[in-house]
Amino acid sequence: MNREEEFQRELDLLAEMGLKDSALRLAYEDKVRQLSEEAKSLLTRDLPEEEIARTLHQRRRDIGKEYKEAAPPMFREYIYAATARKYGDPLGPTYEDLRKKKTPAQIIQSASRPIEDLSDRLTVEGFRQWYERTMDLWGSLVEVDREVTQAWYEGAGPWGCTCGHCRNYLALAEKRQLPEEILETLDSLSIPPGKATYVCELFTDEEGIHYQFSYRIAGRILEQGEEGMGRCCHEPYPHGAPNFPEPHFDLEFFLTLPWVLEEPRS
Repeated sequence: MNREEEFQRELDLLAEMGLKDSALRLAYEDKVRQLSEEAKSLLTRDLPEEEIARTLHQRRRDIGKEYKEAAPPMFREYIYAATARKYGDPLGPTYEDLRKKKTPAQIIQSASRPIEDLSDRLTVEGFRQWYERTMDLWGSLVEVDREVTQAWYEGAGPWGCTCGHCRNYLALAEKRQLPEEILETLDSLSIPPGKATYVCELFTDEEGIHYQFSYRIAGRILEQGEEGMGRCCHEPYPHGAPNFPEPHFDLEFFLTLPWVLEEPRS
């Protein structure tokens, strides 16, 4: 079964069962409500309230992960993505985030209360839109937020390092003298070739200058592909992409390019 067929199968299943009344959702809600009994037991042990709150919060996250993992594979990825978009974490708000708004007592109480209305986060239409945002990008399955990506690059400048090898790369990129398949990918994401978020000369030999360069993209890697000329990864060097929105990943390339500047190669 290919990706499109799997999506249609899961979409039909969701349309038939609904999100709120599916057997999996009902089982999850029942397990969450059972945390109230665990809370009562912990409260009788004269433990610090903060410790009880942390314990129940972690139990709630563990239950959430258990039932997310039991969901159909594509819908599971949608749940993780939607949860991360809302809370900044694919498993929901962290304890530290909750403590900014709630007391330990309130966290203990809310740990055993299922979310009553899922429509602000999970919908069948949202699943359809998520599917349309996912793509095969240089061998990796990724979710791309095109609007956020485009907005960041519209406000970004070109790669700013002034060393000779970086200026040479910038000249090639701005003249669109990169392989056509790279240019097609960047164009499809509205990324100007000259606005790389990382450029590095690895070494130089008789073949030319061996470069490593990447472009940061708003979204998530769903399935990591094999390495080749291009790959999706998480580049730890942030110099060219300050304050890039989370979540994100990097589209990285390894390529040998010629020297095109008029000045001698250093």
